[in-house]
Amino acid sequence: MFRGMTLNQILAKLSSGSAYRPVIIAVCITLFAAALINVSLLTRDQAISDLYTKAQTDMASYQFNVEQRLMRYKTLPQLFSGQQLLLDAVNPGADDSLRQAANTYLQESADLLRALDIYVMDAQGVTQTASNWFKADSFIGKNFSFRPYA
Repeated sequence: MFRGMTLNQILAKLSSGSAYRPVIIAVCITLFAAALINVSLLTRDQAISDLYTKAQTDMASYQFNVEQRLMRYKTLPQLFSGQQLLLDAVNPGADDSLRQAANTYLQESADLLRALDIYVMDAQGVTQTASNWFKADSFIGKNFSFRPYA
């Protein structure tokens, strides 16, 4: 039907109110819908990729932040392990005034270091002195032997 015709002739014939007009409209709508679906899928894939990249970047930043905060306290056990006051306070025969002095020392240390809590456990994992000694939920007397560092 269109053999030997130029593109302009074909377009003129199709646009002249022929019987092909509904077919042309259907094809155009189908092509438009296919293009729209394709663009939306590509946009969706790009958005997911961007979110994944942002999540990875944020996670690396959070991980670094947590590691930095933990590193800040890494040497505290070594620092406190040499304090004679704390060593004497965890001995079973330590009197209350010695333990109170150790509690005060830990409280002042926690304030200075901006640590939430600092506590000293005995060999069985029972907390003997703590910076939170004055609170209702103090760690003193609590058994933390279930923790891996105890």
